[in-house]
Amino acid sequence: MGIRDELQRVMRLQADYSAELTDAMRERGLAIRTSIPAYMRQIAEDLCTQARIPRAELLIEGGDGIGRKAHVPWVRFASRTHSPRATAGWYVVWLFREDGEGAYLALAHASTNNTAGGFVERSQEETSRLVGWAREVVAGDIVNDPRLLSELSLGNGKLAKAYERTTASAYYYPKNHLPSDEELIADMTYMARLLGDVYFGEHSQKYTKETSLEVISAVMAINEVTSGHARSGQGFGLTQVQRRAVELRAMEAAVEHFTSEGFDVVDTSANEPFDLIVRRGADTLYVEVKGTTGDLGDIVLTKNEVEHHLEHYPHNALFLLYEIALNKTLPTPTVLGGKTHLISPWMINSNLLQPIAYRYRLK
Repeated sequence: MGIRDELQRVMRLQADYSAELTDAMRERGLAIRTSIPAYMRQIAEDLCTQARIPRAELLIEGGDGIGRKAHVPWVRFASRTHSPRATAGWYVVWLFREDGEGAYLALAHASTNNTAGGFVERSQEETSRLVGWAREVVAGDIVNDPRLLSELSLGNGKLAKAYERTTASAYYYPKNHLPSDEELIADMTYMARLLGDVYFGEHSQKYTKETSLEVISAVMAINEVTSGHARSGQGFGLTQVQRRAVELRAMEAAVEHFTSEGFDVVDTSANEPFDLIVRRGADTLYVEVKGTTGDLGDIVLTKNEVEHHLEHYPHNALFLLYEIALNKTLPTPTVLGGKTHLISPWMINSNLLQPIAYRYRLK
């Protein structure tokens, strides 16, 4: 017997689901609360290493409903600090389809809040924000592993739908094509690494008091320079080579866009506080180009960029390419795709500018 056999046992018992404590549900509960967690504890050291948490921090538990049996049972592992209970924080969790035809190993967030009045489902706005942020953190891994899914199909129940909405990424295992124990263990340790990235992202958010990955990366780099101390732990954001690849992809897309619109395009990024100057007849535009692997959100602007575009409005534009797919696994990072967001003319709203560093003159 191994974890593969226990997963298959739960899937088989799903066909006999009942909200009551039948013999089938009693057997399913034993697998969920005891057998599967026991197998996961055998690889606890590997899970902790990948998630970058101390051994004492690791929480492994299963649930199949208190009183009435849940149609979607689960087994999860998490940091006790980041996710002390299933209604709080991020974790990696086994989720079983209602019909028993398969199971998911998911990077997911708690789908409900535990309040004085009971469990309250998180709002669509909150879950969309949480999931979008986590997908941004692990975007490179999602792109590089075609097995990782961003959508689940657990069933039609309310809880199944809630789990689907709060999952950032997952592996799927059909009942009749479960891989070996070794492969399942490899997938769990890989998902532990993604969980560690999310936990580090949460730490970085609290440290910088920022939410955008681009801004967090800039703030942490500034803090490193001004403090004179290298950041401890894993870095956050992109390396210089990866950042350059993303920038070049954004420039390529911007040139393609303006050329297709009939503009003559000149790249001025090497020596001007704007990236492109584009001309079509008597029209001239100064274009700021930005690229990000994340969602449409904050961008970082230099003092010179802001001053230039304030001076040249309305003959200016902002071209942003976001959700760029970055493959970090190759010696030379590769990029592709991206979604375009264009503002032209671009009026910089001073109310939306927020300083992330100052120059202070002593004399």
